[in-house]
Amino acid sequence: MTIYSPRGHGAVTVPVERGGCGVTHTDTEGDRLKVDCPKCEAAIMRLPFGFGPSPESAALTPDEREAIEKGTRNKAELVSAMAAALAEKGSDIIASALDDSPKPRPRKRTPRPASTDAQ
Repeated sequence: MTIYSPRGHGAVTVPVERGGCGVTHTDTEGDRLKVDCPKCEAAIMRLPFGFGPSPESAALTPDEREAIEKGTRNKAELVSAMAAALAEKGSDIIASALDDSPKPRPRKRTPRPASTDAQ
């Protein structure tokens, strides 16, 4: 199994006495360190370094967490502002739109011809 680091890790070495192979791993995939060494993977996954079995499952960096939290706050503020504006002006906007909409014309009724069924 291959494991991936959080962004920003350039290399990792797990000493033999800590259960690793002792070799420095520097292989990357995108902007994440990729470790494909069974001995080192097992040792790294036991530690709280944020490695994961896929790039998406690796821990977020503090900068990434902050950006997500800020984006979430901004979205929540935008939704609140939109809800307040709709509550304040929404009924006026809807009424105005309904007043300005074209009214359907009444349909002309065409008389049906009388039935000529012979009995």
